[in-house]
Amino acid sequence: MSRFIGEESAGEESVHEEHIDDSFTWVVDPIDGNWRITFILNLQGTTNFVHGIPDVSISIGFMIVARPVVGVVLNPFTAHLYTAIRGAGSYETILSPDLTKVIERHKLPLFPITRLSLDTSVIGLNVGYDRTKNLGVKTRTWHRLLSARGGMVRGIRIFQSTALEMCAVARGSIDAFWGGGSSIWDICAGWIIVNESGGMIADGNRPAHPDQLEKIEEPSLKGKLLLAVRQGQTKEQMDSFAREFWGMIEGRLDYSE
Repeated sequence: MSRFIGEESAGEESVHEEHIDDSFTWVVDPIDGNWRITFILNLQGTTNFVHGIPDVSISIGFMIVARPVVGVVLNPFTAHLYTAIRGAGSYETILSPDLTKVIERHKLPLFPITRLSLDTSVIGLNVGYDRTKNLGVKTRTWHRLLSARGGMVRGIRIFQSTALEMCAVARGSIDAFWGGGSSIWDICAGWIIVNESGGMIADGNRPAHPDQLEKIEEPSLKGKLLLAVRQGQTKEQMDSFAREFWGMIEGRLDYSE
């Protein structure tokens, strides 16, 4: 038996967490990541859509025991489709304009794997809806990343679609994406696409304990914070890049209620 939950039913008793069992669950918009088997579907880039900017995506994620195992991200305007299955890699598929035919399909990343370093990097960022306590942390960090006395990154990009930014990391088009405030339905599909491309997901805040700097572990999807890093030449290089980025963060992002 499967269950479908839509945004319009968010206020109904039937969608409360205690009423979710181990059946397959299709979720449109809000979910709880502790549900055992969950499909997540989300439309991203609604502001872009309203303003006629084609950076819009439909993302579908499938989780088992609160971990992403399948991700699908489609930009219907550019006909780019990104997919990943745990253990089977990530792919970019170019579709026909009517989305009915496959034109090309390539394994990710698309580009040769080069050395990771802040001063040669392009970083994806998101503004988010919270323009209060966390905005100052973000803008100070952006300034430090761009400054000649800071990271001196080559550039920043803001797609306003977290899923597409994570796919850009998986492609190797950008070197990292730093996000704060993204909900689980924003990041689930992109998460597995990055992982299966050889990239990694780290915490969006610098770890509080020194021992966590040595062994970088993947954060929870529910934390609303992430640093997605493209595949580097070695795992040690990717870890070093994450530590270098953490050193640029001015303050701590806080999305606790």
